[in-house]
Amino acid sequence: MAVSMLVLALPTAAAVGAIPPPTDPVPADGGPSPLVVRGRGAAADLSITVAQTKNLTNQVVAVSWSGAATTAPGSGLFGVDFIQIMQCWGDAPSGPTREQCQFGGLAGDGRGGPWVASRQVRYGRGLVDPAETITAEYVPFRSVTGKVVAGDRQSNDLFDGNTTNEAPFGLTRADGTGQEFFEMQTGREAPGLGCGEAVVRGGKTVGRPCWLVIVPRGRTEVDGSARSGSNTSRQESSPLSQTNWNNRIVVPLTFLPLGLVCPLGAAERPVMGQEIAAEAVSRWQPSLCQQAGGAIFGYSQTSDDIARARLVTADPGLVFLTRPLPTADVPSARPPVYAPIALTGLTIAFNIDSQSRGDAPPEVKARNGQRINELNLTPRLVAKLITQSYRQAVVDPRATQVANNPSDMTRDPDFKALNPTFANLSLPGIADIVLPIGLSDANGQLWAWLMADEEASAFLTGHPDEWGMRINSNFVIPTPPVDDYPKADLACVILDERLSPLCTLDAYPYADDMHDAARAASRGEPLGHAQSDTEAFPPVWRKNPTQPSGSRQLMALMDAATATRYGMPTAKLRNAAGQFVGPTTAALLAGVEAMRTNPVGGVLEPDPPRRVAAAYPLTTVTYAATAPAALTAKQKRDYATFLRFAAGAGQTPGFSIGQLPLGYAPLPEALRARTRAVASALAGGPSASPGPNGGNGNNGNTSGNQSATPGFSPPFALPSPNLSTESVVVAQTTPDEPVGSIRSIVLWLLVLGGLAACAGPILLRQSGRGEQ
Repeated sequence: MAVSMLVLALPTAAAVGAIPPPTDPVPADGGPSPLVVRGRGAAADLSITVAQTKNLTNQVVAVSWSGAATTAPGSGLFGVDFIQIMQCWGDAPSGPTREQCQFGGLAGDGRGGPWVASRQVRYGRGLVDPAETITAEYVPFRSVTGKVVAGDRQSNDLFDGNTTNEAPFGLTRADGTGQEFFEMQTGREAPGLGCGEAVVRGGKTVGRPCWLVIVPRGRTEVDGSARSGSNTSRQESSPLSQTNWNNRIVVPLTFLPLGLVCPLGAAERPVMGQEIAAEAVSRWQPSLCQQAGGAIFGYSQTSDDIARARLVTADPGLVFLTRPLPTADVPSARPPVYAPIALTGLTIAFNIDSQSRGDAPPEVKARNGQRINELNLTPRLVAKLITQSYRQAVVDPRATQVANNPSDMTRDPDFKALNPTFANLSLPGIADIVLPIGLSDANGQLWAWLMADEEASAFLTGHPDEWGMRINSNFVIPTPPVDDYPKADLACVILDERLSPLCTLDAYPYADDMHDAARAASRGEPLGHAQSDTEAFPPVWRKNPTQPSGSRQLMALMDAATATRYGMPTAKLRNAAGQFVGPTTAALLAGVEAMRTNPVGGVLEPDPPRRVAAAYPLTTVTYAATAPAALTAKQKRDYATFLRFAAGAGQTPGFSIGQLPLGYAPLPEALRARTRAVASALAGGPSASPGPNGGNGNNGNTSGNQSATPGFSPPFALPSPNLSTESVVVAQTTPDEPVGSIRSIVLWLLVLGGLAACAGPILLRQSGRGEQ
């Protein structure tokens, strides 16, 4: 009997990352499905490895090669012997046509010949491809939707220089190797390709497959002429020219289906909360709804404060957070329970390419354009980066508030002493970190780590470092707890009388969230609008250009799972024991051991001064929380199913639907046992009375008169979250904590909830961001 299925788009970020470090567990599904392909003809010695080709989403994948000739002439110019990479759609088993490839959005990139980055295949009498069959000047782009883009359309409504993922210039080093970090795009990022869109193949709903096409460029042009690599003797033609296209290497790609493929009529259960849970929850959702009788868990990304505010309403749902409700805000009739579901870390990820000084040793110059993978940061260096304390982090180059400070981090002796790799490099400047806007518990955790460090705390309170660098004098440390990243220096400056003043938030804006920060940094997008365009009417500040591969220098704040998804290396941070540690599985597990237990709900929380040599200092544990007394029996059953899955199959690392994305560490058994115990207690406890429409019967009343059965308590003691044998009583009375803004959020949340009740089904089905 056929089962009707519903495909739902999810409202938040999605799933998977790149290859784990050797010390991390091997994914149960056998790894990331790397594929090795080889060139032919003049490129017969070329061997290319695509690190992941199956279960793809919007993510970054390493494309590596060996056996190629060295790119010439070098120094950022591409005359001969380079690699070109593009993503294509196409249903033919032999691969795509050149009309089906996303390429040409970077036609203005001048690092190579005049048509090398374009779709143009007619070049005039001086260069003719005898194999060319297209009579038009340009190869048209035929999209998966049927729309055709013809002519010189570098910018169109399907892709342009700001959205395309093409890599027109892949550098081969002196040893014959090279590597590009290629962004795989789904139909959401590349609507003309449609990769991952739900299609039915063989009676099964799958993501639309796509292709990766690699075109090696050697020393022979399409007309047979030899090229040496000089400015007057270089490759000039497009990879889409028929002769070049005949040398293409094709790699099949399979994608996870966009959205949820769920049975029609399944119950919908809201879950909401912090972004750090997004990667895991989005990967679990499809498996949960496809179970017999499974519910659809529609995830909405919100701040931790809004999640806590939801907990005190009469319809708490299931929320994700790090810190528990303050004691004063816990409703006596509806105490919450907390179950750990995810373990990861807050990270400072970076996308920095080696760029040597003119007098650097030959071995350093040989690494030009190669990504740097090691970076050590102390709390004080992080404090400098987030307080606009380097000269390049403010809009006015003459600013007195940072006078005498280094221009950027790479010129700071504090940094250079810890990172000798940078001694012979000359980077334009790394003066800040791309930060997410808004409030979160993770932000507060970072500030607590800074303030617990003697050097960072001294710097933040106005004391200079050993080299005389001081905090930006406009920056005033907010009163703890601090859950955001204030830009206290909001100066504006007139740099050109024809333009409006350039202000801090124009040049150094926030990212919308950590996923946006990660994707932008992985693509080399600075986000700022500080490029003057005096030819426009009226003159404007335009978006800063994307940094080309080989010349990137960006840092961004994100969780480890998001960093892994976008192929970003992460800095090693100095912990309280004085050790520089990255967010590996072992370091995250040690980070759990370094935590203390908050008596409110038995929630683990960071203990920054505690010295555990192997611990990653910004380890985070995400908790799922609800108020059982406010739930109906069906709601309890479904949320208990979610928790059992999260503590069971959902902790298996892998690349498939239902598995734990890389960048998370599997929860220790003691934490899994706690979650299973909460699930059992939830399923077996008393329930709220359902209302006339199947709800919980409270009609949004938060006055304490709800029909929920008060006094929920588990039928047995829950396992301790601190990995010891101590029992923890759920929702016990504890000393007061800061109340924060929970009550002030509740009224707003009720209004939002009313709107969401109307808009929820639309958001669930039409949102453009989610499991991919």
